[in-house]
Amino acid sequence: MIDLSSLGPLVTPVIGFTIAALVGLGISYATFRFAKASGLTSVQGTLIDTLQDNARALSDRVKILEDQVAELTAIKAAHEKEIADLQDAVTDLAKENTELRKQAGRSAVRRSSP
Repeated sequence: MIDLSSLGPLVTPVIGFTIAALVGLGISYATFRFAKASGLTSVQGTLIDTLQDNARALSDRVKILEDQVAELTAIKAAHEKEIADLQDAVTDLAKENTELRKQAGRSAVRRSSP
């Protein structure tokens, strides 16, 4: 076993990282060669095309849904305005009703007086 501790505290992690990177690169290369030899690269191309088609279809669907949300938001805003207008109209009618009742009450008092 080689003692690397005498080289300094940072040398051991750097060497470990370098070895791990080289092993990872070797495994990636071996996997690529195996895939190419077994004909998986054509499957990979088909898979990429399918995934791109799916991504386009999903993007189109998201656009449709965003348009629907915008339309529903506009309808909601119109309904909220209509509700506010109707509430104002009901408030005005209630005030008018109260005033008319007061006037009717005064008229009844005047008629009943001798």
